[in-house]
Amino acid sequence: MLSLPVLFSEGAAGTAARKAFAAFTTYGNPWWERIWTLQEMIVPLSADFVWESLSVSRQDTVKTVQRLRGDRLGSFPCEFQVQRKLHTPLLRCLFYPIHGFLHSQNGDDGPMDLLMRWRHRKATDPRDKLYALLLCIYLHPIRKRYFGSGTA
Repeated sequence: MLSLPVLFSEGAAGTAARKAFAAFTTYGNPWWERIWTLQEMIVPLSADFVWESLSVSRQDTVKTVQRLRGDRLGSFPCEFQVQRKLHTPLLRCLFYPIHGFLHSQNGDDGPMDLLMRWRHRKATDPRDKLYALLLCIYLHPIRKRYFGSGTA
């Protein structure tokens, strides 16, 4: 018999797991949105997320979110797929911010891409978005592109 993750289980343990999971999401938590906006730009690929005695690597977190996408569920047992779909609203609260790592880690996003992704975030201090954007420019300098014949 398939053993489902505690997050998908019924009863007190499942309820507690979902409550803890929800506490890690940015939605409805202005302080966490503020921190996440900055961390999205600076957390190194080798980072670990730590919560008391528990820890998980950024790399494992990103891989897990990528595997749990709806279009990749066919590789999981049916019971898992049903529970994953049932808890989609909760899981999306984590998936969306984690996908921000994927965009920011390769430096392909330009300033407008970042602003579009961050537009909904209700940071406790509006300057945080500016700080994160400036950090992005510092970490991934805008490449100068010169065009012309080279003659004056």
